[in-house]
Formats: sequence, C-alpha cells, structure tokens
Amino acid sequence: MTGQYKSKVICPECNLESITFDPFTTISLPIPEEATIRTLKYFVMFSNNKKDTVQMNFQFTKADS
Repeated sequence: MTGQYKSKVICPECNLESITFDPFTTISLPIPEEATIRTLKYFVMFSNNKKDTVQMNFQFTKADS
C-alpha cells in the first residue's frame, strides 16, 4: 500500500499557510491504551483515474492483554 501524508501548518504571526505531501509505502498506527472503539478514516484513490475517490472507515478496539 502506498499513499501520502498531508501536513498543513499555519504561522500564528503572519497566517502564512504551508501544505506539503510526503509519500509513504508502509504506515504504523499507534493503538490507544483505552478499551474504546476507535475509527480510522482513510481515502482510496485509484491510479487509473477511472473511479472517484472513496472514503472508508475502519473501526477497531484494543484487545485486552
């Protein structure tokens, strides 16, 4: 799986906005310690541009040790 991180930073003094995209091929996600349901939202973009971007959600809970 490959994708891009989108970072947006705004200067508090001059309000200048910077947006960058950094590519990745793998991603590590932290699992929260609380036993609550979490939702990971992600977007799927097709490389052939024949389909629209699809938003998907993945819900998970941390397993008890």
